[in-house]
Amino acid sequence: MILSGMVTGNVAFGDTNPDFTKPPIIGSVIADSTANPTKLTIIGLNFGPAAPAVALEGIPLNVLSYTPTVVIAELGTNTPAGSYLLTLTTSANLGGVSYLTLGAVGPEGPVGPAGPVGPAGPAGPVGPAGPQGVAGPLGPSGQTGPAGPAGPKGPTGAQGAAGPAGPAGPQGTPGVLGILQTGYLGSYINCPANNSCTADWHVGLDIIFFAGSCIADDDQMLLVTAAIFIDSGTAQPSWQCTYNNTDLFSSHNYNVNGDYFNPSNPAAPATAPQITITNSKIKPQ
Repeated sequence: MILSGMVTGNVAFGDTNPDFTKPPIIGSVIADSTANPTKLTIIGLNFGPAAPAVALEGIPLNVLSYTPTVVIAELGTNTPAGSYLLTLTTSANLGGVSYLTLGAVGPEGPVGPAGPVGPAGPAGPVGPAGPQGVAGPLGPSGQTGPAGPAGPKGPTGAQGAAGPAGPAGPQGTPGVLGILQTGYLGSYINCPANNSCTADWHVGLDIIFFAGSCIADDDQMLLVTAAIFIDSGTAQPSWQCTYNNTDLFSSHNYNVNGDYFNPSNPAAPATAPQITITNSKIKPQ
């Protein structure tokens, strides 16, 4: 049994050093629907030294906490599922935008009926003259006639063959995403018999988490939680997997995995996350 969580959005960093004179860059937006009301975690750069203004389709949201790279805002109650435009405006009145999808995406609708035939387009340009025909057989010599007037200019000849290809140009500079150094940490956890086992995948101050998964070895392991949470020590998104081992006599394994990168220096590897394991009995034996 596999359940994954994914941070959505376009991650594109140019100058990764904070510069509050530049517009904010929104790298990703995470909606935590387990909270009531739903909380949005906005991750990026240049969010400013003071609390920015956050709005969804022009409606202001309540900002709960902020740093120059992470802002947590509270979504209004009864917000229906759909795709929304999210804006973030810094205290210097510089803005950044991103799109956010809430709820499941519906299936593609049926193909609509064919539209009416459009009007006829304008006449195309005159095509090139055709090639000259093959010369016919020589006829009998006729009588010499009087000199005729000068004939019209003959057609233009066929276009010549293309010249050889020129040399290849110099290689361009690599893009930002081409040099982004990501990290991956996965660990097998042994869960004792009749225990509820939680693995918290914690990140450091220089890490941004962007994907995670929980994988159990067999059906004796019942998945309880596979979710993103905000680390209280770093205020960064982290990953948690909780399983109940329903086997009363034997231990079983599960795996917790996560992908991460260093937003302050995308070309350098980030400090590896830490995994904290908590076990507790499900019911007395």
